[in-house]
Amino acid sequence: MSVYVETWDETTPPGTGAAGSISLGDDRIRELKRALRERLAADHKFLADETGVTTIGYHLAVHMIDNVTDPTAVATTGIVYSKTIAGVIELFYIDAAGNITQLTRAGQLALDKGRLPNDTYLIARNAADGANVNLFKLNASNLLEIMDGAVMASSAAPTADAGIANKKYVDDNVFVQGDISGLFGAWAAVSNNTVYQATTDGFVLATTGAVHTGSVLGYTDSSNPPTTLRLRQQFDNADNYTGYCAITMPVRKGDYWKVTGASTVYWIPIGS
Repeated sequence: MSVYVETWDETTPPGTGAAGSISLGDDRIRELKRALRERLAADHKFLADETGVTTIGYHLAVHMIDNVTDPTAVATTGIVYSKTIAGVIELFYIDAAGNITQLTRAGQLALDKGRLPNDTYLIARNAADGANVNLFKLNASNLLEIMDGAVMASSAAPTADAGIANKKYVDDNVFVQGDISGLFGAWAAVSNNTVYQATTDGFVLATTGAVHTGSVLGYTDSSNPPTTLRLRQQFDNADNYTGYCAITMPVRKGDYWKVTGASTVYWIPIGS
């Protein structure tokens, strides 16, 4: 807070008596100059001697006291003012239409009402503070456009369906052409004519022994027991030749399945 040498008193000089003597006129003029300079110098550059100075009257700072309430809008005029919010004096602007914009909040710029033109990047300074770096924009097709080379904050896998997958997650979960190792789980020997429920997608492989006449049937669906016949392999040789029957049946995760007529049955899951 400024402390002034000259007291501003509009009742002096009184006009009568010794204090109002015309001989004191020059003193009163100098007092007035000092009083004006001291007060204007709170926000402007004012000197007792401005010889050779070309910036007299320029703003040094703008001290805004708490306006307490929003001012009334004035036609063709914009008003900048300060007001206390949550115990902190903040900066505001009101336009001629009465639209109020809070410019600061809790020691930072208030960007909640900021707006970029379409197809214009939000920018930041680089680490060396030597250049601007484009961050993102809403492009001319009204789509969010992020600069090439942008990285996620971490390599953690997305947890929501709408989450953005980072490169590590994609590399870990998408097979590279020519590399499909680890696709299948472990082989499991299972029983003929027994109902199973698949805990993963997978395949059933079933075969008979050497037979003159025989068949292998594969059933799978969401019912327990399954009733939908999906595959049949039959060998029927009237000439008494020996043959084999075998099927390979895909099964969806969660469905039930069983095989009949087989002597050997294997289950192999996709994944684990």
